[in-house]
Amino acid sequence: MEEFKNILWEQYKIQVRDKRGRFSYLHPDREKAISERSLGTAFSKEELLSKIGKELKKSNQPGYQNDPLAIFSYPTNLRLVIDLQKCVKAQQNVAYARKVKISNLQQMAETLIFLQENQFDSLEQLQHESDTISKQIDNLSDQKNNLQDQIADLNTKIHYLGQYHVNKKYFSSMLKSDNKADYRKTHSDKIA
Repeated sequence: MEEFKNILWEQYKIQVRDKRGRFSYLHPDREKAISERSLGTAFSKEELLSKIGKELKKSNQPGYQNDPLAIFSYPTNLRLVIDLQKCVKAQQNVAYARKVKISNLQQMAETLIFLQENQFDSLEQLQHESDTISKQIDNLSDQKNNLQDQIADLNTKIHYLGQYHVNKKYFSSMLKSDNKADYRKTHSDKIA
């Protein structure tokens, strides 16, 4: 756990405090620490420890068995957070900048967890997976549209079959009658 705190401090200058069994995170631009409650349940001590434990069990890479906290130094070149320097609104409003920093911390943690669970380490790999899934979605969408067309055709056939069975006796009677024209006029609503 100390290594986790050191990594957050060295890379992001975020100080992690452990008081009464709960974490609080102190950002360098803030005076007051952010409690795990305000960040959400995903940032509680128990949740982080359980995620670290799951990753240790799940990972087959030898580096994770030798160094359990290597999970937090996940190598990636993906953009994980909002750039505060380029965000005009954050430069104008201190409260908004603070909120962006908190959401960046949450988003970064969730993104790292996602990347580690799916073992993505490059943007190309992520893009390839996205393209593959998009193709699968397109194929499934085409299949769904074909099935909907087949269902519509089947419903039309069922409708006409029902009309046929209801009006079959009138049509048979017309064929057997001597004056077919008169019979057709009297039962024109039943015989198409």
